Amino acid sequence: MGKPRKPGKPKHPCWEYVKPIQDPANPSKKRWQCNYCNKDYSGGAARIQVHLGLVIGQGIEPCQKFKKGHMSQVPENGMSSAAENAQVAGFPSGGLVFNQESLNIPPQTSLGGAIRSIESEMDCSAHTSDLSMGDSTILAATINYFSAVVDSQPPVDPSNIMPQQYNMSASTLNRELMVDIGGENPGPGVQSGLLRYSPDLPEEYHQADAMQVDRDTCRESGQRTGAAFPDLTCDAILVPELVGQEFNRVVNEIWDYITKENILHVGIYGMGGVGKTTIVKHLYNKVCANADFCNVLWVTVSKDCSIHELQNKIAKAINVPDLFKDADKVMRPTLLYKHLSKQKKSLIILDDLWQHLELKDVGIPVMKDGIQLVLTTRNRHVCEKMLCQKTIGVKPLSNEESWTLFVRTFGSDLSPSWEPTAKSIAEECKGMPLAIVVMAASMRGVHSDHVWEDTLETLKHPGALQEDMQTSVFPILRYSYDCLDAEKQQCLLQCALYPEDWKVPREELIELCIDEGVIGGDSRWKMHNRGHRLLDELEKACLLEYVPIHGGGFVALTKGVRMHDVIRDMALYIMNANSPCMVKSGLHLDDMPGEDEWMPNLQRVSLMKSRVKVVSSMSPNCPKLTTLLLSGCWGLGDFPDCFFEWLPGLKVIDLSDTGIRKVPESITNLEKLNALILKRCCQLYVIPSLAKLTSLKKLDLQGCECLQEVPDGLGMLVNLTYLDFSKTRIEKISDGVIGKLQKLQYLTTNYIKVKGEEIAKLKKLESLYCRLQYGNEQSKHIQHPTMIKSYALIIGFHGYDDQGPRLCPIDEEDYKFGKVNSMWGKKSIALGDIGQYSMGETFHLPRDVKTLAVEHYNGTWSDICRLEDLGELQIFDCREVSALLFLSQQGDHCPNLKVLQIRGCLKLKHLLVRYFKKLEKLYIYECEELESIIGGATDEEESLTSSLPPNAIPAATFPLQLPLLTSICVWECSKMKRVLTLELFMLLPNLQFIQVWYCKEMKEVIGGQELDHGATSSLFLSPITAASPRNQLSTRKLTLKLYCLEELESICSWTGLRDLIHVINIRRCPKLKRIEMLDNASPPPSLEEIVLEEEGDGNTEKLWWESLEWVHPEAKTALEPYVFVKSFGRKIPLQERRDHHHLQKKKEYGVCGPGQLVKDSGD
Repeated sequence: MGKPRKPGKPKHPCWEYVKPIQDPANPSKKRWQCNYCNKDYSGGAARIQVHLGLVIGQGIEPCQKFKKGHMSQVPENGMSSAAENAQVAGFPSGGLVFNQESLNIPPQTSLGGAIRSIESEMDCSAHTSDLSMGDSTILAATINYFSAVVDSQPPVDPSNIMPQQYNMSASTLNRELMVDIGGENPGPGVQSGLLRYSPDLPEEYHQADAMQVDRDTCRESGQRTGAAFPDLTCDAILVPELVGQEFNRVVNEIWDYITKENILHVGIYGMGGVGKTTIVKHLYNKVCANADFCNVLWVTVSKDCSIHELQNKIAKAINVPDLFKDADKVMRPTLLYKHLSKQKKSLIILDDLWQHLELKDVGIPVMKDGIQLVLTTRNRHVCEKMLCQKTIGVKPLSNEESWTLFVRTFGSDLSPSWEPTAKSIAEECKGMPLAIVVMAASMRGVHSDHVWEDTLETLKHPGALQEDMQTSVFPILRYSYDCLDAEKQQCLLQCALYPEDWKVPREELIELCIDEGVIGGDSRWKMHNRGHRLLDELEKACLLEYVPIHGGGFVALTKGVRMHDVIRDMALYIMNANSPCMVKSGLHLDDMPGEDEWMPNLQRVSLMKSRVKVVSSMSPNCPKLTTLLLSGCWGLGDFPDCFFEWLPGLKVIDLSDTGIRKVPESITNLEKLNALILKRCCQLYVIPSLAKLTSLKKLDLQGCECLQEVPDGLGMLVNLTYLDFSKTRIEKISDGVIGKLQKLQYLTTNYIKVKGEEIAKLKKLESLYCRLQYGNEQSKHIQHPTMIKSYALIIGFHGYDDQGPRLCPIDEEDYKFGKVNSMWGKKSIALGDIGQYSMGETFHLPRDVKTLAVEHYNGTWSDICRLEDLGELQIFDCREVSALLFLSQQGDHCPNLKVLQIRGCLKLKHLLVRYFKKLEKLYIYECEELESIIGGATDEEESLTSSLPPNAIPAATFPLQLPLLTSICVWECSKMKRVLTLELFMLLPNLQFIQVWYCKEMKEVIGGQELDHGATSSLFLSPITAASPRNQLSTRKLTLKLYCLEELESICSWTGLRDLIHVINIRRCPKLKRIEMLDNASPPPSLEEIVLEEEGDGNTEKLWWESLEWVHPEAKTALEPYVFVKSFGRKIPLQERRDHHHLQKKKEYGVCGPGQLVKDSGD
């Protein structure tokens, strides 16, 4: 019946009620069969007891036929010997359950004292598992407390623990207790779950999921199903209860991956202390309790773990510590690979992995029905390098979950007077479990309201942090920081200068790093690329978080980053330790900090977004100050002229978005100044001479709307690499000045004219945004500059216009991906008022232009056809143009055109757009003579209509190639009678959005087969099969927005369109009496809503809906749950609007209900 049992405690009596059998899948393996229900399972005595209902557990079905009376030899309570021993020690019979609510460590009990109590009282025997303790409550409370602070203690090498200190045999210690609520095992030298500063507790105290685990009885069975290692057991890990739905969701998600989807590699990443280890401990216990897995191995990798060390840890975990004895280094992976390959379905958890490693170099065979791998790391990049099939980011807790964890850790009842403050303290931890646990533990025994309030205020002001945070939390996070190279470390510290929770635009942070000298080089384009790479790596390291920044209105989405508050506190702590700083960004200050706060050794001052309004007449004496950041202080007025007199070391000054009107005269003596940033200082009109600032590399005056003159001394700034005059009132730069600035890499003058020959002198220029007077200047001087990576050129026009130009040389892609404030990658040209010059004749466009805007142009268009990179074409106010034939020419013209916008072409009648394979959006505005778009009929095509069946859905005889067109918008095209014919609509497989505004003669949106002259179509097309439209209708969802169409009589008469309708918005379409496609007993399957848009608080659209005619009597009732009325930006259900209107009527007549009088609204 297998190999002989080892001497030790006797075989558990529960084995008398089952019989051993062979595993059908593997005859060399053993299983057991219940004598009562005849079901068979793998495992040992612990699983038999669960099956017989003697203990509560998971992963095995209880026997329905067994009664406790059958088992006379087993104690009535059904306890295993492990549970009996637990009762002797003073623990409940169900085993040690880690529950922070039920355990409360006395405030006076220190961590060291509790440990000493364990050391003095614990006396464990290797075979009897007896435990004598003077005070089991202290042990339980200490375990609870360890869970809160284990991650904050320095690592201890277990080899340094003297054996004689603890009366524990090696066999008792061969399984290690793992306790970690913070979610990390930080640092080198930490073995798999070793409890720091304490001996390992006996395995009898291991408990998970309320299942009693008896290790010795598990060993009796030899192994789980298919196990290759007879001596390997699977003991559950002591672990705190998960807090929050998100953590439970992550555990269940990983479980589904490894069980249902057979994912072999899963990576979990997140910042230090966020709870990754706690999550995989729960996963470990779940696997332990599941019979489908043969084994689960836990290995804590740690920061400086080599492949050699990792191999040793795995060998120890599988109870083969001598696997590599006398083995050559080259053979070690092969030996481990062969040994692990014997395993059937098993899981290896690699916790706290810091750098990627090749599994073949270690010897881990990940394969189906064999080893699966789950790893945790602080760096998403490690998951990617390890080729994880699924990666899961662990996010901080919500405020509600943070409060739950705080209360559980605190342990005792909170006084009602403390609770609001305690909640705020928990919120200040920003969802980081490690910080919450440390703060809650530190507040035990605090009975003074003043101390609670002071703790909260301290947390709100970084730099004066709680000692517990500095000693317990920061060391954990510091590991991640220390793994960075110096450049990444400095980049991270720069982000800490911004306010708490601030969404920092990437481009802005990169520019700050360049200004500060963190990122260096001779190419700004390369420096920006380097900056983005640094931020990517900091995001992957979970030290920064990606956030989108929504500008609102027409301002584009921008990519940004945000720093977790606890990481920011750590960064400021590090920064102040190295170089004293004053960081009060985001605080609500009124006055500038007093002179006593401007210490002589200060190196950085950040008061960004701090609402400073008043600058007293002072001159701070800070000779070492290099950086002064005051951006975003809108109320900040003028500085005293002497303010910068004693700040000779200043290199970076940022006064953006402030209310200053004059730059102080004392700034002119700052000979070390590298960057002067005055963006969006809307009231600034005076800048003193800059002639002495010869070290200046950056001058940014973007958005200084009152500035009308170029600062004196500009030509002396020979080291200038960045110059921005955009959106100012400056009209002219003196001839020759730009040509002197030969180190310029970035030049933006917007509508200020610059001569082409001066630009040609700027050999290092990489980004250019300016106005050229003549088209041939672009061809002659800027056509082939090798250095220019990005440009936006305005050719023609006549300078700044109060109304602003109609052209906007900004890529459509910018609006999608947030590049509005970035010149990198932009290649745009706006042409206007260029007189007799013609594209392709007197000048040529750059072949790589991506956005082209043309206004007031009547020349030839042939040059556009060769623009292979053109993604957006805007044609404005070309009033003499009657046809744009290049749009209809078959061929591979503009193969990447995605957006076509035409406005104000008053003589344009037909817009033929047929061959743009990547066109996605078509906008037509104010083309008063336009009759048709996309296609037009010829006489030859009209002759084909007579043979068509009356109900056929035709297809094109010409090659219409617009497969990606998704949107059509038509505004103020007075003579258009329809947007599309039905035939054309069916040939646009991805069209999902149609918007029509103010088209006076519009009769129908999508035309049927009866048109003006009795013809079947304006495009004469051949029939297509009946199946094709059905296939389209199953995937397409159409949104219609129809506004102010006075003559509209039909949306589409073809009822088959109903299956596509998703959203309809309607305003002022008074002649629309029927919506044929919706006239049915049931609503369309894809319908989401019908929105009636009001132009005030009236009832016009509601009354219009009530007046609609329906053939099917139930159609209106079926649709009304989908109908909403939108007024003043608020959308409410139609029925609610009816009820409101009814109530208003009652009030108008003075009646609120039957027999009830109310006051008139005028009373």
